[in-house]
Amino acid sequence: MKCEAGYTLIELVVGAAVMLVVTSGIFAVLQNGLGSSALWNESADLHQRARVAAQVLATELNAAGAGTPKGGLINVLPPVEPRRRGYATASTAVTTRYVPENATWSTLAADLAPNMSLATIAVHPGCRVGSSACGFGAGTDVILFDEAGNWDLASVESVGTATLELGDVVGARSSSYSSGARIAQITETTLFFDRADRQLRREQPGGSALPVVDNVVDFQLSYFGDSLPPGDPVPPPGVGNCLFTTTGEAIPGAVLTADYGGLARLPLSTLTDGPFCGTGGGAYDIDLLRIRTIRATLRLQTGVDTLRGLEPRLFARPGSATVRQRMIPDAVLSIDFSPRNLQR
Repeated sequence: MKCEAGYTLIELVVGAAVMLVVTSGIFAVLQNGLGSSALWNESADLHQRARVAAQVLATELNAAGAGTPKGGLINVLPPVEPRRRGYATASTAVTTRYVPENATWSTLAADLAPNMSLATIAVHPGCRVGSSACGFGAGTDVILFDEAGNWDLASVESVGTATLELGDVVGARSSSYSSGARIAQITETTLFFDRADRQLRREQPGGSALPVVDNVVDFQLSYFGDSLPPGDPVPPPGVGNCLFTTTGEAIPGAVLTADYGGLARLPLSTLTDGPFCGTGGGAYDIDLLRIRTIRATLRLQTGVDTLRGLEPRLFARPGSATVRQRMIPDAVLSIDFSPRNLQR
């Protein structure tokens, strides 16, 4: 009888065991790879959102205070305010103002009262050649301001040869402006923290608040400035304001302690207690003109609960992750901005 080779029962059992071990190892590798892929994607998204937030903050804050060829805004009005228009002062909001590069500007050629909508402007050598109204266009937001520290925002509704039909953009104007007061194209932007929706948002006068970055869990702003009181705005002879009497005498201001690299910390209470310059909606605490540096601190989280743990130092909002290798800690940015147009 012919002998045929085969497998014993023991060999079959051993072979099956080896196959199970190899198979389980393959599945473990696949599971680990898939988990790591989600982790990597979320980590990349978190850092990308942090870069976007930093870029937006840099764009808006570093432009603050840019003015016309006649001087920066810091000499006459606050380019930076720690509040959202229409809301109280807060450490979670900042409004910046600046005249864009190569923007249209002029001066008033006749007095302009609050109830007047037609502004007559001067056509000066810097006006755009061949343009009406020195280059102002319908739909442009403009700022009116004078040497006494009064200022208002308006919107150009239509233009004539040397006239602008003005409309309200954030409320009726509160000041009268004499011939010679300046008018310029303006950009006003507010960045604020929407805690309920966990978003950093941006808005401009008359517009809606649009999200900039999602999954923001905290946003704080701190201010640092000159220890000596401002010396501007200097009003015209015979006119008084928050810094000078009608006879031209300087009104003494507080001297602060320089405790941050030659600058003084400016708590919100210092920026809201007066004395106040301007009138109506344009009234502002004169200490806002001290601001030289703004520190923005932003905290972002991953939006996936299973990638957040319980450690409060790492996670502002706890999640369900228990394995450290499967966690993405919050990203915290703290950046100091010193806009060149705010420096003396």
